Amino acid sequence: VGSLSVSADASTPVTSAVVGNSMPKVGSYKFTSLNDAFTINELTFEVQGGTNAAAAIKDIVIKDGATTISATPINPSNRATSTGLMLPVPLSANKIIDVYVDLGTIGTGGALTGQNVGVSLVSYEYMNSNGVKTKIFGSTSTNPFYAFKTKPTITNVSLPTSILNAGTQTEAQF
Repeated sequence: VGSLSVSADASTPVTSAVVGNSMPKVGSYKFTSLNDAFTINELTFEVQGGTNAAAAIKDIVIKDGATTISATPINPSNRATSTGLMLPVPLSANKIIDVYVDLGTIGTGGALTGQNVGVSLVSYEYMNSNGVKTKIFGSTSTNPFYAFKTKPTITNVSLPTSILNAGTQTEAQF
């Protein structure tokens, strides 16, 4: 009897601040097949930060490598369900699916700042090699990601001199 399981993949980015009007990667999910080949038909994601955070997201985007598989808006229950997927998971192998959030405006005129736009996979549906469908419920979370209008960037500035002299010297500038 075959089985398909899911876990957060090690390639999931670490917790960080993300900025509005960008599309950061917020998770990677590893599907592992055992003793059968499967086809993933449906994925449902929930926004970790609730309704206020969901207001910051235009779409949840699912990618298989560089290929966009689905872009799905958040529904009123804080979830996005991508249906009609045909993602193959080969016999006794792994399949990594990356999840991105397409963020809108944050701050004035947009969603509240500082909201957790990380996602959790709350259900998935798959079909085995005999065409039998199974739907699994349960939450597989990745790290939190906090959305802001912008985030500070620090850039090193060239020093006036690299020669050490007597007196006061500038050691660093940014």
